[in-house]
Amino acid sequence: PRSFDRFPPNTMLLMCGTNEKDLEKWRNIGIPQGITSYVYSWCPNYCSRYVPMMTPASIEDQMRRLHRHNTRGIYRDGSPDLYGLQGPVAYVFGRFWDDPDNNTADALTREFVEAAFGRAALPMTQFYNALYKGIAIYADYLATRLEGWAKINDGFQLLGFLYPPKLLAELNEALTRSEAAADNDRVRARLALVRREFEWVRATVNVIHFYNAHAL
Repeated sequence: PRSFDRFPPNTMLLMCGTNEKDLEKWRNIGIPQGITSYVYSWCPNYCSRYVPMMTPASIEDQMRRLHRHNTRGIYRDGSPDLYGLQGPVAYVFGRFWDDPDNNTADALTREFVEAAFGRAALPMTQFYNALYKGIAIYADYLATRLEGWAKINDGFQLLGFLYPPKLLAELNEALTRSEAAADNDRVRARLALVRREFEWVRATVNVIHFYNAHAL
């Protein structure tokens, strides 16, 4: 608005753009009831929704930004369907709002992994650390409506870049050690979910690597 700087007392606005530059435009405009918003964190804009898209750290950054701008409701355009590979991400997304001033992605991820995997928590921590480090450039820069979003035009090329053979081998090794350390059926069931989702990603990306090798 150009002719006023405060909305009426009963007003809440829906913001479809929630990046810092989108919200900065409204910093000096009074919105008494706060905002509701879309988040595009899990829009499947490269290849498939069955690959991880966000990291716990990227979710923390996003949630802190929305908290600063008095967000009262969030609509997810897409969901973290991979509750094996994206389990810590979904957990941080949900638990952050219990105590937004003090919760952190690191602490919540540790809480999730230790509770979910017991004696297999250490190798699973290594698994998730490697996975999220590998896809951080997507979560922080290339994901939907982020700065690099429009620069993506080849999902296969992106997946081959995000998941080089060395990372796939590292993830498989950590997951294998986790499976060996599992000491009860619930942990084994959770690891089986991670394994199933990981094998889909690994098989898909291996096809891309084989295709690239043949094309060259």
